[in-house]
Amino acid sequence: IKSKLLIDMNLYKYFFYRRYRYWLQNKKWHSTAPYSALFDLTVLNWINLLTIFLVLKALGIEIDELPEVLLKKWFVLFIGIMIFIVHFFFLCRGGKYKLILDFFENKQSDKLIIFKIMYWGYIVFSIVLPIGLGYIISKLN
Repeated sequence: IKSKLLIDMNLYKYFFYRRYRYWLQNKKWHSTAPYSALFDLTVLNWINLLTIFLVLKALGIEIDELPEVLLKKWFVLFIGIMIFIVHFFFLCRGGKYKLILDFFENKQSDKLIIFKIMYWGYIVFSIVLPIGLGYIISKLN
């Protein structure tokens, strides 16, 4: 169990690392790179939460409409901030993002291949699934 948890946490950190490195490449965003990476993760998590409702609807579980509260500005802002804070404590607080960068920069590329596949799979899945489900649901109605 401990090694699985370690792999899961390293995968989570790898997702952050990839987004962080992306933002480091742009000099304009260099100073805010860790926070931009956290924002990216927060947006993907929000999309994943909303996708749960699409999955339930596609499976035929009766949901009249997407609960209105989920789309209200104050709720989106509150949940987004809470997710961001959780990510911040796990990934950035106390300069952890520097340790994460060093950790993955020093890994051999061939040892990270499964993480790379899972990273791109997650990105594609997080974007394609909601769009595909929305299309399917619209055709069913």
